[in-house]
Amino acid sequence: MSRRFAKLLLVLLAAIALPAHAAGPVLHTYFDPDPAEDLALHATTADGKLPAAIETPSGVAQAPDPLRAPRNNEQTYGGSSTPSTIDATYRIDRNTSRPDLVSYDDPFIPAVTPFKRLFAYDVVEQSLELGVADKALVKLNVGGSVRSGDDQFYADMNVDLVAETAVRIPSVGPGTRVLSAHTNPPVSFQLQRDGAENWFIRSSESRRVRLVLQLAIGRETFGSPFAADASYASLSRFLPRMPQVIKAAGERVLEKIGISRAMTPAAAVGALVGHFRSFAPSDDRPLSSGAALYEELKKLLDGGVIYHCGPVVKKHEDGHYSFVAAGPTTSIREEPYQADVIRHFNVKGVIGKGGMGASTLKACQEQPAVYLHAIGGAATLIAQSVKEVVTVHKLEFGVPEAMWVIRVEDFPVVVTMDSHGQSIHDLVQADSRQKLAGLIGV
Repeated sequence: MSRRFAKLLLVLLAAIALPAHAAGPVLHTYFDPDPAEDLALHATTADGKLPAAIETPSGVAQAPDPLRAPRNNEQTYGGSSTPSTIDATYRIDRNTSRPDLVSYDDPFIPAVTPFKRLFAYDVVEQSLELGVADKALVKLNVGGSVRSGDDQFYADMNVDLVAETAVRIPSVGPGTRVLSAHTNPPVSFQLQRDGAENWFIRSSESRRVRLVLQLAIGRETFGSPFAADASYASLSRFLPRMPQVIKAAGERVLEKIGISRAMTPAAAVGALVGHFRSFAPSDDRPLSSGAALYEELKKLLDGGVIYHCGPVVKKHEDGHYSFVAAGPTTSIREEPYQADVIRHFNVKGVIGKGGMGASTLKACQEQPAVYLHAIGGAATLIAQSVKEVVTVHKLEFGVPEAMWVIRVEDFPVVVTMDSHGQSIHDLVQADSRQKLAGLIGV
């Protein structure tokens, strides 16, 4: 560079700088985010880990802020939801009534409502439970690029990590690929999936993090025509195993609604879709469900025992349940109904805590039956007496409110209301009132 040119360049720079200097230094200028511009320039987020914007069928989507910390007032995944917890299966029942409220959170950008995939099942068990045939977890690879025919998404969610435990997180659909993944605060983690493509995240730490992902999935996953030339033979390798009793019941239903193997798979699927879409909304519970359950309970409770308990239950990988805690709950809340239940179902014993009232005591005399008091605060000790969970009814009400059928041994209880009209609870209360009267001088 010549000296003359250098002097000229210096003069020009000084001329440009003078107006700015005269008004004070300009530290920075704010520009509103422009996703379309970010997309055109292939810009990344501030940490360089995600594209700043992606092209989607619904328009250009802007990336979530990867540096934002998790918030306590947001929906959080993971935590107690693991491959072996009770929510890992779904028990089929006859209740087709509409729920009063459906809670739904969509952590994806753009939204995938109602396609979010949090629980997926691929097998029907003998117990009429939907489950996962292959529960073994395999690593989900992270990396790669967008392919032709893909839809792209960001995922932005809070996750409660549990050290050395795979906890459940949602995905947008089967066959989804993870192009990028990171957490804030940064932790070491691995994404995993089971045979039904339920997703999990595993870490060596227990803490709440914000998980941000870039995802890609074939567009045809969300809607494509059923192959007209598909045969039952070609589809057989995708079909789950099915217990013979379940298969026989299914065939009776298909016959009833006019579907058979004489139809092509495409025609059969179309007929099934049409059948289910013909259902009219209703808030009524099917009467057959209540009658069937009533008959089963009548046989079960005849000469049996009721335990007032809201248990903590664990579901194991092989599908069976075990009680972790089985402490008694306060029985007096059932006083308006307990006498009728004792008489109608021929119940011989009621277990709980705190005792019950005059109506239940009278029913115990008439039946006869007894009330047995369990130890409050000894839930884990009592659970050791539960040797087997035989079955469960109405699990859709939740674990504490469901009706669990259990087999017990050496159950630690004391009879406090007998069939002769005696109640230790009444005796203790009367004695306590007498001593209180003496103490206060009444």
